Amino acid sequence: MRWLRSSVLFALLTSGMAWAADEGPKTTAVANLVTPQAQLKKDIWLFGGGEPLCSSVEPQFCAPDKQAEAEAYFQQTEAFRSKRFLLSTQGIATLEQFKRWPANVSKLDAVLQQISKQRIEGLSVEPQAQFNEAAWYEFWKPLNLTDDEQNLIDDVFELRQLKRNGSPKIMQLYFNGHQPYVQQMFKDFIEAARQHSQLPTTTRPKLLLITSSSNDPLQWVDYYLQHFNAAGADAMWLPIEPALVAQSAERDACLTLNHQRFIHNGQYNRAAHYPDLAAYQLALCQQPRRLEALINEANAIFINGGDQSLTMRSLQLPSGEFSTLGKFLLAKINQGTPLAGSSAGTAVQSGHSTRNIPMITGGRSGPAWRLGALSDQADSPLCYFHQRCTAKAVAGQLTYKADGGLGSFSLGVVDTHFRERNREGRLLRLLLDSNTAFGFGVDEATLLRAQFDSENSARLSVAGAGGVWIIDSRKATQNYTRQSANDPTISGSVRVANLTATRLLAGDTASFSLQKQDDIGLNEVKLHCDDVAKSAELRPDLTAYQEDAALIWQVGTTKQACQRADGRWRYTNLPLAVQAPTELNSQLR
Repeated sequence: MRWLRSSVLFALLTSGMAWAADEGPKTTAVANLVTPQAQLKKDIWLFGGGEPLCSSVEPQFCAPDKQAEAEAYFQQTEAFRSKRFLLSTQGIATLEQFKRWPANVSKLDAVLQQISKQRIEGLSVEPQAQFNEAAWYEFWKPLNLTDDEQNLIDDVFELRQLKRNGSPKIMQLYFNGHQPYVQQMFKDFIEAARQHSQLPTTTRPKLLLITSSSNDPLQWVDYYLQHFNAAGADAMWLPIEPALVAQSAERDACLTLNHQRFIHNGQYNRAAHYPDLAAYQLALCQQPRRLEALINEANAIFINGGDQSLTMRSLQLPSGEFSTLGKFLLAKINQGTPLAGSSAGTAVQSGHSTRNIPMITGGRSGPAWRLGALSDQADSPLCYFHQRCTAKAVAGQLTYKADGGLGSFSLGVVDTHFRERNREGRLLRLLLDSNTAFGFGVDEATLLRAQFDSENSARLSVAGAGGVWIIDSRKATQNYTRQSANDPTISGSVRVANLTATRLLAGDTASFSLQKQDDIGLNEVKLHCDDVAKSAELRPDLTAYQEDAALIWQVGTTKQACQRADGRWRYTNLPLAVQAPTELNSQLR
C-alpha cells in the first residue's frame, strides 16, 4: 500500500530534492513561472462532490459485487471505521482550563455535570467506558449543543485508535471497490497529467494533494493519498492551511502550528492524533522553499472538499494578495498542469483577472431569495471562543467572495452538490446580485472538464452519473412587487425572466467563449442523444428545479433536448423564469 508512512514521509525531508540548507531548492523564480493571460492553457477538472468512494468509513459506496472483497481488505488492514471517545481525566482537566466557551452562553458547567453522571473511578482505562459515535452523540443530546460546542468536546475526548502492532489505524480506501465510472474519471485525470508532462507510460505522474479545504486538514491525507496512488499517481501532500500562512519562516513560529490550527480552523490538538503528518508539516514550514519545490515538480494538483474559504486563507495573505506559494501554484496551473477539485475544491476555482466573477461561499436557495446575496467573509470555526467573529450574514444566507477565488475556472461562477442540494436558486440569485453572466452547477459524482485555449474560452466535456447545469443571465429582467406600496421595507416578490439554461450529461460536449464584446457563451453544443429517440419541443420535468414552495419555476420549451434512459434530461437554451419571495430591494438590478 502506497499511502504516506513515516519512512516515506521523511524521505522527502532528508534526501533527493537537491537543495542546499541555505539556498533552498533549485526552482524557477515566480516571475518566470507566470504565464501571460493570452497564453493560458489550463486543464481544469471540476468534480461536483459526493463521489462514491469505497472506504472503511463509507462501505455503502462500494460496488455491490466488490463489497465482500472490500470488507475483507478493511479487516485485514485493521482499518479505522469511525471515531471513538473516552471521558478521560486528562480531557476533563482540559475542559476545566478553558477560559472561554464556543457559544455566547457557557454550558461548561452543564457539560461537566453530564460527565459526572457517567464517570466512575478508573474510567480512563476501562474499555466499557468508551463511546462509539452513535452512543456519544446520544449522550450529549440532552444539552442541545451547537456545532462548535460539540466539535470542541469531540476533539478533547476523541481516542487515538491503534492497531495490534501499536501503529495508528487510518481510514482505508479500496480503489477496486469504486464503481467503474468513478475509477475511470480519476484514472483519466492522472492520464491527462502524464500526457501533459510527456512522461513515459511506465512513469507515474506526481500528484500534489491539497487538503486545506478541511477544518481538519490532517484527517483526510492518508485517504486521498491512497486514492490517487491507486489511480496511477505518485501522490504527495502539500501541507498548507491557514495556520501555515499565519507563520513566518522562522523555526520558533512554526512550532506554534498546532495552536494556530486551533485558532484558524477550530481544531484542538490534532497533532496528537497525527504526529507523523504534523512533523512533516513542521519540517516544511521551517524550510518553505521545499513547499515551492513540491509545486514545481508536480504533474497534477488536487484540492479536496470542505470549505473553500479555508483554501483561500491558505494561499492569500490577510491583505488579499496571493502569497508567494499561492503565486507559484497559480503559475503552475496556468502553464497547463491539470488541476482537479471536488466540492469546495471546485467552488474555490471561480474567478477572473479582469471580469466580475465571484466565488460562492455559502447559503441555501430559499434564504438567498428572501435576503439576497451578501459579500461577506465567513467566520472560522470556534470564532466566538477565540473572539474572532466578524461575519454579518444570518443562518442560511447566500454569501460570496466578491473578488473571486483562484480564478482557475474563469468562465463563470461554479457551484457543487448541485441538483442533490437544490442549488439552482442560490446560483441564479448570486449571478443577478453580482451582475455575473454565467453560472455552472455540477451535480454529485459528476465531472466537468474545461480545457482552456485562453482565459475566456474553453472546450467543455462531462462525465459521471449526474449533469452540469449552465445558466445564462445576460438578458435577465426583474420585476419587483412590494406587499405594501407605502413601506419599502416590507417584503414582496420578484419575478426574473429571460433566462436560458443548458444541461449537459455524460458524453455531452460544448465550446464556450467570452472573447467577443457580446459574449458568445455556449456554442457547438453536442448532446449525446443517440441512445434515446429524439423528440421535438421537449419540456423537462419541473422537479429538476424545485427547492421548496417558495420558488416557482416556469419552464419553456426547446427543440434541442432528449431524455436519457434513466429519465434525466439533457438540453440547450431552455427558457426559464422564476418567481420568489424577497425581503430586499436594494440588491436587485
